[in-house]
Amino acid sequence: KTSLLRKRSNTKTGRFQTRFLDEEYILKEYKNGKSCSKLAKELRSHHQAVGKVLTKHGIEIKKGRDFNKLYTINENFFKDIHSPEKYLILGLTLTDGNNRNMAMQKYCYSIELNIDDRYILQYVLDCLGSNYQLRYSKNKNTYKFNINNKTICQDLLSLGCVHNKTYTLEFPDYIKNELFAHFLHGIIMGDGWICDGDNSPFQIGMVGTKHLLDAISSRINQILGLATRPTK
Repeated sequence: KTSLLRKRSNTKTGRFQTRFLDEEYILKEYKNGKSCSKLAKELRSHHQAVGKVLTKHGIEIKKGRDFNKLYTINENFFKDIHSPEKYLILGLTLTDGNNRNMAMQKYCYSIELNIDDRYILQYVLDCLGSNYQLRYSKNKNTYKFNINNKTICQDLLSLGCVHNKTYTLEFPDYIKNELFAHFLHGIIMGDGWICDGDNSPFQIGMVGTKHLLDAISSRINQILGLATRPTK
């Protein structure tokens, strides 16, 4: 079903521009988490026009923080961190994630990866029990999720995931030896690589702060019995 709505396109002349809006699409996508503004942009309309469609069908329009309630997430996910999947996600978050806290006037946990690694982001969202949508950037050819949740961001902050951590990141002293391999897996997924070429030996590498890499090197030697070689 479509409705013909009008909006003022020129306040000086008083002329109106008409557009057909797909009401079923608006209702479906709004329930899936898209805002009035985003739908209006997609449909080349105005957010008030989209709002009229929602109001017509008896749907309450969410505003501000209430809009985030359309999304689901397990807020207790990072309360008890000691499990294989949480160690992996923590390693990935510490190296390739971003955690904005109240100092930025906004809580936002995000990870952005290459398009080929979309499945990794979906895995993280599934573990978090979240239906937040992945966003594709055509310019960067990447996928990203943004989770606006105060509890998640504060728990990550307490686990050492601070904003602007590129040059200050330290190895978390709470990482248990029996789960270290999963944490290392996440670190490699974020800022590491694996080489297994025909003319070169098998190699695992990663980049990071000196404190982080020294601690990881020590654990690898101690737990896995493998030799490491630092480079600059």
